[in-house]
Amino acid sequence: MKKFKFRFSSFGMSKKLVIIFVFMLIIPITISAIVSYNYYRESIEQNTADYVSQTSMEVLNKIEDYIDDMRMITKIPMYSSELQSYLASPEKGIEKDIRIDFYIRLMSEMKKGTNAVYIFDNYGNSFYHNSLGSNEEAATHYDKLKQIARNQSGSAVLINTQAVKTDSGKTKYILTMVRDIIDLTTYQPIGFVAVETDLSTVEAYFKHLDQITGGKTIIVDEQNSVIFDSAYENISSNWRDKESIEKSPNASGNFHIEKNGEQYYSIYLSSQKLGWKVYVYVKTKELFSKANKIRNSTMIVTSVILLVTLLSSILISWAFTKPLRVLTGLMKKVQEGDFMVSFPVRFLDEVGILGVNFNRMIKKIVELINDVQVASFRKQEAEMEALQAQINPHFIYNTLETLRMKALINEDREVSEMALFLGKLLRYSIIKSGEIVTVKQELEHLTNYIKLQNYRFKNRYHLTIAIDPELEKYAMIKLVFQPIVENAIFHGLEKRSGQGTITISSKMEGEYYYVLFEDDGVGISPEQVKKLNSRIQLGNVAPNDKGDTGNGIGLHNVNERIKLHYGTKYGLTIESELDKGVIVFLKLPSVKSHVLLK
Repeated sequence: MKKFKFRFSSFGMSKKLVIIFVFMLIIPITISAIVSYNYYRESIEQNTADYVSQTSMEVLNKIEDYIDDMRMITKIPMYSSELQSYLASPEKGIEKDIRIDFYIRLMSEMKKGTNAVYIFDNYGNSFYHNSLGSNEEAATHYDKLKQIARNQSGSAVLINTQAVKTDSGKTKYILTMVRDIIDLTTYQPIGFVAVETDLSTVEAYFKHLDQITGGKTIIVDEQNSVIFDSAYENISSNWRDKESIEKSPNASGNFHIEKNGEQYYSIYLSSQKLGWKVYVYVKTKELFSKANKIRNSTMIVTSVILLVTLLSSILISWAFTKPLRVLTGLMKKVQEGDFMVSFPVRFLDEVGILGVNFNRMIKKIVELINDVQVASFRKQEAEMEALQAQINPHFIYNTLETLRMKALINEDREVSEMALFLGKLLRYSIIKSGEIVTVKQELEHLTNYIKLQNYRFKNRYHLTIAIDPELEKYAMIKLVFQPIVENAIFHGLEKRSGQGTITISSKMEGEYYYVLFEDDGVGISPEQVKKLNSRIQLGNVAPNDKGDTGNGIGLHNVNERIKLHYGTKYGLTIESELDKGVIVFLKLPSVKSHVLLK
């Protein structure tokens, strides 16, 4: 929580305003839309479950009544002594056939939807009325039907759905009620009766429900054998939908399931009397079609509201924070050394008052900087004048010239040249008036310094100058190159064996002019580079901090002179690796000498 608080506090003002708008408007609207949709969806599910359960229960009650009526039809032979006398007799005759046919027709017409009524005696004779036009199926299953009837000892038993062929070749699915015919005097079975009805009766009950739900209905018995399937896919076979079976352990309930890539909402209930379980599958797509339309419409409206709210919050926050962003940008420019900035004050609100004070502060800082620079220049001039007052430079130069001439007379050419180069160095650094010189003059002074050092160290140092002649015309303050090269000799080249090389090159990048001083000395480690750059920029040298790389005071002085003269954007930086030498980058403004001298 603290981490989140810190991050939020670090955000810009515009981001904070947008986040506040999101939490206050967008999130509540979104949550409200989601909750409303879910509540509406759950309400549809519950209403559908209630309606389907109620309707299915009504249909199931009608089916139970129908099955009960079939059971009652099978009782008719039990109460007719005439019919029993005909069945008990093995004799055949037209009168017997006519009277039995009378009873069969009476039974088949008692209940609408009865397809066939069969009566069998114990002698293998069969009597029937079949609206399907054939009794081949019943004759084929005679033994099976007889055995089922005998096992029930006079009670009616319902045989689950079977497929039969009509005379036209079509397949019909039928339910059969079988019962033994018991002689009322002997109480022995004298035959059995079978009453058949096809599934069109059951289908008629569920057809209207399937049209409403857009799904299908399946009825299974206690052994999960399919009694009815409105899609006519699994009738009279073992039901293999294990997922539906596992999700319906109770007598009634509902669940969600996927079939063939389509989602269904299933409501199931049971018949205790028949031992059947009814499954009604409702297509979720159909069930929630209206809900999805409402959801889509709500999402579109909500999205438009959210988009307008978000855009409004962004625009409002951008308008509110624009003056602050402008002020922040001006502060960054001041941080980089550009003090020629001013905040445009339009209104005297809180931001306007802040801008007024900012402008006053910048004006005061510029005045203070100017005062410091004037004081610094005056101090340098005073120090230079004091030095020149202490030593008569002309006297020194004339004395060196006398020594040079004396050496020539004595034919000591080496001493003569040393006196010549030393005189030139003194003339450049002490006698030559003015602070501004050209790059070419600095290079000439540096060349004289290297020649003088080579007399001392027997031509150990080699100076390579790779500066564009056009860039030699550019102006700069004097006595900058020589301290850099001197630092390279004493702290880099002097510690290595053999000849050392210092290469000076230059390049232009926009408004900046870079001079690079590269030596092939011993180099310094990254940690020492970091310390040395810090000393050059800040001058923070500890009393005992005098390692192998020097304390950087000479380079710090050069860097300070450059910053005082040109600004804080200019100065020195160092790069190096151990045993790979050192590169000093000198950054100057690209101003030609004649422009500056004017």
